[in-house]
Amino acid sequence: MTELKRKLSDWSVWYCNYLTSYNWRTRRRAYLDSVGRCCDGCQDNWADVVHHRSYQTLGHEPDSDLEALCHDCHARRHGVPLPRAANDNNPLQLKFRYAGEG
Repeated sequence: MTELKRKLSDWSVWYCNYLTSYNWRTRRRAYLDSVGRCCDGCQDNWADVVHHRSYQTLGHEPDSDLEALCHDCHARRHGVPLPRAANDNNPLQLKFRYAGEG
C-alpha cells in the first residue's frame, strides 16, 4: 500500500469513528436544533444531515463550517447522481438513499 493510500485509509477510519462518536452526535443535534432543521440547500425539506463544508476543523467545527441538508441535497453536494423520477421513464425506478452522514 502506498503512503498516500495508507494516510487516506487512516483518515477514513478516523472520520467514520468521529461521525459515530457521542461528541459528533451531540454537536450534530445541537446544530440542527439551532438552525430549525430546514434544509439549507432547497429550503423546502427537513434537514437530517449535517454536511461539513470544510474538513480542516473536524472535532471543533464552528457553525460556519456546517450546513444542514436533506438527503437529496447532501448527495448533490457530493456529486452523487440521483435517479430520475418514476415518471421520467426510468426503467430501474430506484429510490436513492444516501447511506452516510456528515
